[in-house]
Amino acid sequence: MVTNVTQSSGGTGIFMRKIFLVLFCAGAASLALTLWAADPAANLTGDWSGTIDVHDSDSGAVISTNVKMSLTHNDTAISGKIGREGEAEVSPIQNARLEGDKLYFEATNADVNGPIKFVLTRQGDQMQGEMKATVDTGDIVGVVKVSRQKK
Repeated sequence: MVTNVTQSSGGTGIFMRKIFLVLFCAGAASLALTLWAADPAANLTGDWSGTIDVHDSDSGAVISTNVKMSLTHNDTAISGKIGREGEAEVSPIQNARLEGDKLYFEATNADVNGPIKFVLTRQGDQMQGEMKATVDTGDIVGVVKVSRQKK
């Protein structure tokens, strides 16, 4: 009888450790999600401004364009607009998605053939990455750097 009680008690101990481990992991995951949601830098909503630098292969010069971007980020939905600083014309952001710390989206502009594709990596209140587009003379690639504007 004592042997059965010891084996039963040992089995219960293992079972209790498994329950504790599951509850601990669930609590840690819940805490991580809560902290992520509470981090205002994790949400991309706001006004952003910065530059897009494109290397002109003909002249060797770097063409720098000041840009502005306005984003709205609700759960997994991201929308907004992007345009040149100081100009009223803006393009809607399309097909936006966030994967980890990378923001992917497209925009259109009369100066390019097809969509302009952006891939930006966010680091708090800054994002940087690449823009790719096709113009009449070929493909262009730009270096994008934007910062969230303080209110």
